Amino acid sequence: MQQKKIEETKKNIFYIDLIKVLSALVIILCHFDVHSFYVSNNAILISELYYFKVYSGDIGVSMFIIISGLTLALSSQQNFSVSKFYKKRFLAIFPSFWISWIFVALVFMIIGKTFNESQYWKFILTFLGIDGLFLHKMVGFYLIGEWYLGYILIMYLVFPFIYSKMKKNPIQIFLILFLLNIILHIKYDNFFKISENHNPLMRVFDFSFGILLTVFINNKPKIKKTLLIIGFLYLILYKKMFTLFPYEYHMTFVGFSLFLVLEFFISIMKIEKLEIFAKIIRYMAKLSFLAFLIHHQIILLCYEKIHNFAFLSYRFKFLILIMVIMLSFLYAAVLFPLVKYLTKKFAKIIGMNN
Repeated sequence: MQQKKIEETKKNIFYIDLIKVLSALVIILCHFDVHSFYVSNNAILISELYYFKVYSGDIGVSMFIIISGLTLALSSQQNFSVSKFYKKRFLAIFPSFWISWIFVALVFMIIGKTFNESQYWKFILTFLGIDGLFLHKMVGFYLIGEWYLGYILIMYLVFPFIYSKMKKNPIQIFLILFLLNIILHIKYDNFFKISENHNPLMRVFDFSFGILLTVFINNKPKIKKTLLIIGFLYLILYKKMFTLFPYEYHMTFVGFSLFLVLEFFISIMKIEKLEIFAKIIRYMAKLSFLAFLIHHQIILLCYEKIHNFAFLSYRFKFLILIMVIMLSFLYAAVLFPLVKYLTKKFAKIIGMNN
């Protein structure tokens, strides 16, 4: 009985790991291609920039957001402590982020790049990991993390409150968040300058879907099966759905649908039984955050150093893409022991020895 429970847990974690790795690869591919597209509409791209009428980067980020809500809720089911939760999130993010920022800053110094920023107070935003959220207003000392890092840090702040409410009334809270999202969407331009897709307030709904999966949907097989069928149909009829909903909602519904469909196929294919493949995926999933942090700077360096990059042949660009992916994860593998060491040191400082 105990062995069966362990196997089921491994299976559940594996589908999360695989979707996480796939999402990271989609984001890297998107950023790799989009810079060529910025140069010219006729540039050679490795893949499409849109799937299901949704920007591929948005799909990858939607998967990340759902996984974040789901895994946080999973890890909070027993003996949840708010203070312990915040300490764990600090350790999960900041050692990796600070080390990666320093690494990129040192590379910038070596190759002669400067920040061109004299307002040093902006470094506070960088230190806190939220500078990516302000790129629509200022660059400051931003180097890594995209808007997503600032977004997820804000989600960490509000998670204990949302989780405590959704545990008691999952459907009601989820629908309330959806309703608030609709109200803000209708009047969005009157209140915000930041892109709607990058606004943490507008992406709480995606995050709460991940929580809902853990606290409700995954415990209701019939409801989950119904949602899976709806998800299949939504993806099949995506062209029609795109005409019925604003882009932001179509993007969200594609994210929900795709997550459920991917989980279903990964489960029935029993990929986790391929031991070597499963080990590789689990290892890549462990490194995915560090790889995510560094990948964009590697891509930008390729565009700067390789002449006429946007118009290179498909074959050559594909080889460079593989190199970018390998370098991103190699960086993560090399830096991981240092991150682990510093995380332990920080854990002692903040009283998280266990």
